Amino acid sequence: MLRVIRYPFFLISFYFCFLETLILSAHLLTTNEPCSYPTCSSRWIHGKIMQSSFLLSQLGLCPIETDRFIGWIEGIHKGIGNSVDFVDDTLLIREKKESNPKTLKIHSSYPFIEAWVLCQIEDIGNMVAAVRSRNANGDDIRVEVFDLENGKLIKTERSQEVAFGTKAWEQLLRADVDFLPFCIRHENTGKDDPVRVETKYNTKNTIITIIMQSGGRTILENPGKCLEAKVAKNGTVGWIRISKETDRSFVEIYREGKIILRIFGKYQKLKNWYFEKEGRGIVLCSFDEESPPYYERYDLSSLRKTDSDEESLDQWTELKPWAKPLDALGKNIFLPSFSYTEPFE
Repeated sequence: MLRVIRYPFFLISFYFCFLETLILSAHLLTTNEPCSYPTCSSRWIHGKIMQSSFLLSQLGLCPIETDRFIGWIEGIHKGIGNSVDFVDDTLLIREKKESNPKTLKIHSSYPFIEAWVLCQIEDIGNMVAAVRSRNANGDDIRVEVFDLENGKLIKTERSQEVAFGTKAWEQLLRADVDFLPFCIRHENTGKDDPVRVETKYNTKNTIITIIMQSGGRTILENPGKCLEAKVAKNGTVGWIRISKETDRSFVEIYREGKIILRIFGKYQKLKNWYFEKEGRGIVLCSFDEESPPYYERYDLSSLRKTDSDEESLDQWTELKPWAKPLDALGKNIFLPSFSYTEPFE
């Protein structure tokens, strides 16, 4: 049974844990106050990363952590009417250690930081931050790579270069790819589209909260465990759902108030997935214990599988570029921990 509840938005908070003593019991607190730009959905996702003894940042979103680093975005958007007069998005990276932790402040070429990942890139030994930023008009992007040892810019790619890139991080940061549980909108479409999705699992059901651009929210109580929720630029939302009865997992696609589609992989369990073509397509990876992971690409308009690939057992055959991000997750690419599915009381 799927239950839908709607009520006004006033305050949302969620909790996530950090492994080191430096950051112990932090949580991200989001309000509708930081951004005064009326059509900017960032006013619903900017917030405060707080810890019991001190304030880490005034405006933070999109936290990522590894065993050594934690990072987040700080930003201020101000404007009159439907225009932005002042934008200041900054990526902050801090070492997770007690004494003299190093903090880097990274500024991208374009003012709006849309997405970012921590990763390791071929020929570069150090961990890096790859950042996708967009200009004020919302019609162009840059992807930049910064060395986390010194904060220096070491690589820049334009939209076309990223689109035809063959590396996992390039494919993940393509302009048409949405892999995060929120979506920053740069224009007023006239529709009240989703801008963020959160999931909470309570051992029986998953509470899925979808926050709209107006600030309203829809709550779904979904049987089973739901995780890896994502929001696309066209307002489509999706997540991986694990059936309680069969333990099989599949992608559920939600649009305009209802679940419109369920997509199953070749094998019983899904590793991860992402939106592409601004929400008109998805890429997913399924697996079982005795077979290599299987990657599939679907067009949501025609409901057809358009491509597939399989990991080579001898490792001599390279994966197709669109499949590489899902293979790299957890190995040398780390994503934001904005959405979570830990059991709660």
